[in-house]
Amino acid sequence: MTLVWELKKEAKKYLELGWSVIPIGKDKKPIISWSDFQMRLPTEKEIDEWFKNDEVQGIAVVTGKLSGIAVLDIDNLNAFLDLQQQYSLPVTPMVKTHKGYHLYFAHPDVPEIGYVPKLLPSVELKAGKCCVTLPPSLHPAGTKYEWLPHRSIFEVKPAPLPEWVFELLGNVQKNKSSQLEEIIKG
Repeated sequence: MTLVWELKKEAKKYLELGWSVIPIGKDKKPIISWSDFQMRLPTEKEIDEWFKNDEVQGIAVVTGKLSGIAVLDIDNLNAFLDLQQQYSLPVTPMVKTHKGYHLYFAHPDVPEIGYVPKLLPSVELKAGKCCVTLPPSLHPAGTKYEWLPHRSIFEVKPAPLPEWVFELLGNVQKNKSSQLEEIIKG
């Protein structure tokens, strides 16, 4: 089975979950204009067309209310271990990336959270208008994104976004406000 065939098959399975999926290239960037797919799901016909393109090296999900998910993007093992030690991590779908992990949560029914690049050191929150690489995509370094055993989206329902994430979001907003006040004061 070729990678492109496998990616197309998986993209359709993710679509069946109600996820807005898009094709990505070697650099993990969308190879199509994807603004429409922040507001609507692709059709199977569109997916079929995308995978006729030789540039396709992976698939990504558009996070947010439409797909119903928010993702913690943890850049490395140490950041994951720190997170695990400091906070309660519920059982939720989890992907092994090239060097880190993606933890999938149910998108909270609150106004769009969006993208938080520094929720914690080496931890990003991608909860809206972001895309996250999905298995079985190929990382530019040659490793495949893979669901952890018994933690696939097809085996485990996404847990609610933990309360501690909302607490951290509040701290991030306070820090931004403080920085803005300092800039205004001169």
